[in-house]
Amino acid sequence: MSELQENTYFAGRYKLINKLGSGGFSVVWLAEDTMAGDTKIALKIYAPDKGLDKDGIDNFRKEYAITLNLNHSSLLSAKHFDVSDGSPYLIMQFMSKGSALKLIENIDEKRLGKFIFQVSAGLEYLHSYDPAIVHQDIKPDNVLISSKGDFLLTDFGISTRVRRTLTKSAANVGYSGTIAYVPPERYMRNPKPQPEGDIFAFGIMLFEMMTGYLPWNEQGGLGFIGSQIIPPIDAEGFSDAVKNLCISCISFKPEDRPTAGEIKIYAQQYVLNGFWDDSYKPNSVVNAEETSEIDAKKRAEEELKQQALETERRKTKEIEDAAKRKLEEEKSAEEARKKQIADENEKKLKEETERKKQQQELESKRKEELDSKFSNFINSADSSYNASNFKEALGFYQDALKLKDDKYAKSRIEDCDNKLEAERSERKRNDEFKFINKTSQEADVAFSKGKLKEAKNKYQLLLNKDKNNTEATNRLKEIDSIKKQKSIENRRKTVKILIPVIIILVLGGAAAWYFMQPVPPKAGFSANKLTVTEGESITFTSNSENADALKWTFDGGEPSNSVSNKQTVQFNKSGKYSIGLTAINENGENKDYKENYITVKPNVVEKKVLPPEVDFFANTTSIVSGKSVKFTSKSGNAQRFKWTFENGEPSTSEELNPSVKYTKPGKYKVSLTAYNKAGEKTKTKDSYITVAKDIKKPIADFVADVNSIYVGDTVRFYDQSSFAYSRKWVFQGGVPENADMESPAVVYNAIGTYPVKLEVKNPKGSDQISKEVFIEVFERPEVVRKYNFDALVKDADNLFSKDLLAKALEKYQEADQLIPGDTHVQNRIKEINSTTDLNSAYNYQISQADEYFKEENYNKAREEYKKAAELKPEESHPSKMIKRINAILSTNNIAYKIPEYSKEKAKQILVSVTGNTAVVRIEVGDVYKDNKVKLTIYADWKDKKARPMQEVDEEIAIRKRDVSISSSKLHFENFEYADYLAFSNGATLKLVADKGFEGGKVKVSINLMMMLGKLNSSVPQVVSYSNKNPSGNLEIEFEMKKYYKSK
Repeated sequence: MSELQENTYFAGRYKLINKLGSGGFSVVWLAEDTMAGDTKIALKIYAPDKGLDKDGIDNFRKEYAITLNLNHSSLLSAKHFDVSDGSPYLIMQFMSKGSALKLIENIDEKRLGKFIFQVSAGLEYLHSYDPAIVHQDIKPDNVLISSKGDFLLTDFGISTRVRRTLTKSAANVGYSGTIAYVPPERYMRNPKPQPEGDIFAFGIMLFEMMTGYLPWNEQGGLGFIGSQIIPPIDAEGFSDAVKNLCISCISFKPEDRPTAGEIKIYAQQYVLNGFWDDSYKPNSVVNAEETSEIDAKKRAEEELKQQALETERRKTKEIEDAAKRKLEEEKSAEEARKKQIADENEKKLKEETERKKQQQELESKRKEELDSKFSNFINSADSSYNASNFKEALGFYQDALKLKDDKYAKSRIEDCDNKLEAERSERKRNDEFKFINKTSQEADVAFSKGKLKEAKNKYQLLLNKDKNNTEATNRLKEIDSIKKQKSIENRRKTVKILIPVIIILVLGGAAAWYFMQPVPPKAGFSANKLTVTEGESITFTSNSENADALKWTFDGGEPSNSVSNKQTVQFNKSGKYSIGLTAINENGENKDYKENYITVKPNVVEKKVLPPEVDFFANTTSIVSGKSVKFTSKSGNAQRFKWTFENGEPSTSEELNPSVKYTKPGKYKVSLTAYNKAGEKTKTKDSYITVAKDIKKPIADFVADVNSIYVGDTVRFYDQSSFAYSRKWVFQGGVPENADMESPAVVYNAIGTYPVKLEVKNPKGSDQISKEVFIEVFERPEVVRKYNFDALVKDADNLFSKDLLAKALEKYQEADQLIPGDTHVQNRIKEINSTTDLNSAYNYQISQADEYFKEENYNKAREEYKKAAELKPEESHPSKMIKRINAILSTNNIAYKIPEYSKEKAKQILVSVTGNTAVVRIEVGDVYKDNKVKLTIYADWKDKKARPMQEVDEEIAIRKRDVSISSSKLHFENFEYADYLAFSNGATLKLVADKGFEGGKVKVSINLMMMLGKLNSSVPQVVSYSNKNPSGNLEIEFEMKKYYKSK
């Protein structure tokens, strides 16, 4: 298909106005339908660059037929479907107000409620089919706004198979951007599209429209799997009801999400009543809220129970004390002496107890300081590790290990040593690569300039570095071949000089016999460069001798074959590729095949810097005045930080994980701002830290840095309990299974879901909390990828064994995309591609040409026949068809006709300078002489005053410059010898079609005028004229159809 440009025509009917947007495999244009009065429509074209093959078009027709009968007020359905030049296209109503993309952070809750209702209604309609129609691409771009302000869902009904077909045909594949809306279950072992996935994408869209950004660094479900944390919806002006609805839609488990029908009913009541009615709230939202309320109620009941036990204990103690005092009053003087002795012993005991208590507090303080220092070293090391500063991280981990024997620190030290060793190896490889690349370039330059000795030394140096360097080996062979050819040429020159002498002196007859021997061809070629980047081209030149014809094969190149002496080939995929050249003459053929001759390197795309994600937590949120709180940043993609602590000491900090002391009772807020090159972001938690005068009964709570991990990964847990002096962790399925640290690190080595339990104590009592299904462990992506890779290769091998090469190639290519560079897959792809010979290429060109000829697309057909003739000049069929097409397209064979329905009338009233008027009309006649149309103009005067011949008189005039024709390939014959045409009662215009006019709608616009002239001469002398045309120009539209008189 030719390149799509403004003011060109698509499918011979639709005039392209401007591009509205484009995606991975389609483009949308604002166009005018020339067959419907230039009505503005939205034209969506799939695979606009390369088009689809016959199988792809058949798949598209079958799959899209399902959606053509869909009819719902919230769906923007296609009005027409067709295929042009291999590209399927849809005709849809043009929505001048654009998409919901412009409403991001620019919408209030009232309009958002209408948006939720109408989009969910469309989804409910799609999901109600059996099987359900899954949209698979819910995002603001695909929700359009009608002129009435309604929201319509579009771009639905394309199955996974058709998406795969379109993706393979697209010129520029990229996801674009919709990965941010893909649900987590699509990355599991059974990634089949389900309606629940549309609900997840719908929730992400609501999140984006309220907050202005996409969660999880725009990674969608993949990022959700890594964090299992739903970011808070920090958006003012929206109620908790709509926020809770959004959160329930993006629940991790599909079964925890509401259906489209439940969302529609809930939003419908809001649109009708103006408030969110709890009686219509989806169960998924209710269940989430009920679970939160039950947990709070259980904690309150447990606290009341503990208070009752404490009251009972105090009463018992008071009774016992009273009895003891009564017994002491009844004792004798002897007992008083014994009591004095006992008091002295008790005093000694108390002193000893106090001494031990002070010693325990000192040891506890030392342990706390040690744990704090250890935690600081680990946090600093983790921060450096995440920033890829492995050397600095290694130092911190080693400092931490000096304080405490810790498995996590040991594993990290080993990991840092491996990372640093990998960096050193990478630097060494880069230096060696730069040297090889520089030497290779110098060798290529010397070779191209004919400095063979210098080039040979350079290539030999490369070969010494790497004995498997096929590029250097091939070049050395090529240099030896060139030198050998030059030596042979020199010997031949010598022989040619000596042979005549020998003929005369000795062997005249034998020399004559020598020159009569047949000379076979010798194949040889060179390339202007041997190493390129994806998308670049290489020019190959034949150095063959005695060759009458050539046949090239370019492994991995476009084109893949050629018969030219010099051919430029583009390589679009990284790898090593072999080149073959066969030289042919009447005495035989000779082949030069160079394996792994060309090296194609991948393009390096600079990674986009995303805005930072900011979050934090404290080791405790409730303390006694005078104590400190340890804050930890959970921010991502950040380069520096700034903390603000209300009534804290210090009040600000730029450390990653600062400690802050609070001395005044109260509730205080904490803010953290994260910065990077893309900008900054701030998070504030109001009333986050509670400072009390005295210690209270502890309340257990904890968080983890991540809830979903892969097998073998580590989770760090953080104690968030209030007033906890000691703690005991239980990690089912983790290593270790128990811990007493504030922030333990735990490794999980098996797939599954695991609970976590924490019990905390202080002198006022104890509390415990257990969180079920708190940690989810998934199989590692590389394992899943290997599993899918093995399945694809197994299917491909089975198809290959049955000689189903096309289907096998598709499977091998899919496997190569999952795990690139596998030797078995690469060899099979090369083997299948090598089976495509010259005959298959020729037959393909002929079938394409025959198809275009059948469709009467003669210009395209002629191009394809010419390509076939280049492949096989000896075949007569292409040349015969080219002659036939030239005869069809000759000027004498082209004619035009006007359908009866296109012959219409137009009227125009003109006013003269003297006040006389004339009613003018124009009519379309038939085509004559094959390419001329007769247009007849009639003028009916109203109350025209007669004048003597010597005076002036009115006539109607047409100036050449006042005539407008819609096509530059049309002109009026009347103005070939004059600049204007004057008449009184009527005139005939002859519209001529020039060479190259393809037919279609024709629009003629004429600005008529009144002319005053002296009529006593053969040519009126213009005195004055009037352009008073109150009804506008005289216009007419009709259709001229082009046809061929003989085929």
